[in-house]
Amino acid sequence: MTLAGWRSERVAVLVVGASVALMALVAPALGYIGQAPVQVGVSGPPGDVSCLDQVTLTATVVDTSTGSPVAEQAVTWELTDSVTTGDALNGTSSITDAQGQASIVLSFGPETGAREVTASVTIVATPIRVRCDVGLPQTALDPPRLVIGARDTPAEAAGAGLPAVGVRIPRLDVDAPIVEGDGRDVPGNAVAHHPGTAWPGQGSNTYLYGHARDGLFRELWRVATGDLIEVRLADGGLARYRVSEIRPLVEWDDLSVLQPTAGERLTLQTCLWYDLTSPRLVVIAEPVTGAS
Repeated sequence: MTLAGWRSERVAVLVVGASVALMALVAPALGYIGQAPVQVGVSGPPGDVSCLDQVTLTATVVDTSTGSPVAEQAVTWELTDSVTTGDALNGTSSITDAQGQASIVLSFGPETGAREVTASVTIVATPIRVRCDVGLPQTALDPPRLVIGARDTPAEAAGAGLPAVGVRIPRLDVDAPIVEGDGRDVPGNAVAHHPGTAWPGQGSNTYLYGHARDGLFRELWRVATGDLIEVRLADGGLARYRVSEIRPLVEWDDLSVLQPTAGERLTLQTCLWYDLTSPRLVVIAEPVTGAS
């Protein structure tokens, strides 16, 4: 295989809220400019970004014979793998600066998935893949926009085999079945468990989300610190929690509330409005210990 034909790539993984200065670097491709051997590396955000957002990608061109950056070099950019309308670059070329760096801005459309952008210098081409995600589930109010469809199945069947089968908040008269969710669509007749988060008793963050509608999480708006929450387990037991924190305006793309925690926690989510990008209401509860 020739040096010109060799290339390496890596999918970047974002922790939302991390500084853009923290970059994921793709292994550089090697080639020549004239008689000078060069390498072209491409860096981007270190993980998933929010769909409908923008990210800056940077190509670094280095003369490998001297280790020096190559300034005033044209870099050609191409969106080599797109997902949806709205994916776009803000140009097709840029010029390296004194540090050998040239940048481009990638805009994401609304659909989740990985996009591939390739930076080329003469015969050298280096790709990078950057993924976007939609953010927190859209647990909207009642119509006009409920995403239910095929997800509106009998809760008993959808919840079969799960470690937990229901959630109850006695003071608010909330009592809803639990089904396994996909992190995007929200069932119309049950509360969903966010895939990848813990279950009660596993010592980390259990994340449940539901529409703000009768029979589900509409009354969650009236929650208060100290309220008791009970999760019914499949074995007939109860996991009991008390509300410790209420976050009424969590941004739709703030995925920090989904992250694992060092100890047992229950997190509940619903929405405050219809729009995809409207804030979410997030309620955090800690386990009841002893005779509390």
